[in-house]
Amino acid sequence: EQVNTQLKRVPRKLPKLILADKFNIEDFTYEDITLEAYNPHPTIKGKVAV
Repeated sequence: EQVNTQLKRVPRKLPKLILADKFNIEDFTYEDITLEAYNPHPTIKGKVAV
């Protein structure tokens, strides 16, 4: 049932990833990364076997 719900969903516009202006990748922190216009679908709950 959860797979059918997922497959029926219409893809939404992709969000925009914004990175701070840093020279070295090792200088990045979480505060330097922004995700704009992220619009996810509601959660699909289901049981998971481990």
